[in-house]
Amino acid sequence: MCRRIAQMRLKIPVKRGRDGRPAFGRDAHRKASGANRPKHPSRHHGVWQPRSKRPRITAEWDRLPQDAKEALNDALEYARKPIFDRFARIVRQDFPEIVETMTKVRCFILNHAEIRKTFDQWPGLNLGPMFTTIAISERGSEKYHIDWLDDPNIPAIVIPLGSFGQGRVCFPQLRRKFSVRPGDGCATASRHLVHCAEVLGSGHRDVLTLFTHRGLVKAAERWWDTLTEKDKARRIQLAKKYDEGKSRKKPSKEKVKKYFP
Repeated sequence: MCRRIAQMRLKIPVKRGRDGRPAFGRDAHRKASGANRPKHPSRHHGVWQPRSKRPRITAEWDRLPQDAKEALNDALEYARKPIFDRFARIVRQDFPEIVETMTKVRCFILNHAEIRKTFDQWPGLNLGPMFTTIAISERGSEKYHIDWLDDPNIPAIVIPLGSFGQGRVCFPQLRRKFSVRPGDGCATASRHLVHCAEVLGSGHRDVLTLFTHRGLVKAAERWWDTLTEKDKARRIQLAKKYDEGKSRKKPSKEKVKKYFP
């Protein structure tokens, strides 16, 4: 359904570039002068595989200073149970067809020692078996766009936080605007559907987006096909033991408020 809707030629109120392509296309993500580039770009943290041969921690995380890493790690750990684990259960229930794919991705990620080492040092980056990457942005993107980095078959979870009261997520192809409050989650086919957040009137809004990078899924599928059935079963068991064996003690509110008063 999402692919069929994405192919519909509807009039979407966006500017066009010199080549005539809609500004929410690929060029908007590559050019700083793109008409639909957000004023507050997202910061991506976690695991992905853009053009490298191996999965890696995002460069934006590596560039953070030590105190910023400590702050963000504590915040992600604090948000794990009420947000990430909660939406992971919803994804398993509402999208059972992607559980097998995410199991392959999880085994592929944990097969690399450098990723496990980073997870041990910064457990906040370990988003669990259903998510690999998180994008954090102030206000959220208020211009129509498509998330070209996302895997087309795995929904992204958009979670607004803050004190803005109530806002809306806009889908022009569907001709719908869905109301959201702080802490609500919106699952969307972000690679197929043009979308944006409604312009913030008052208050403060931060947006968390949980997604899976398309290059990571492709690499995991290729790697999985090279394994024997016996090795596949062993990898799944090792991934389960890794996840069950990790201590996920939530940081105290006082520790989080040290960085986020």
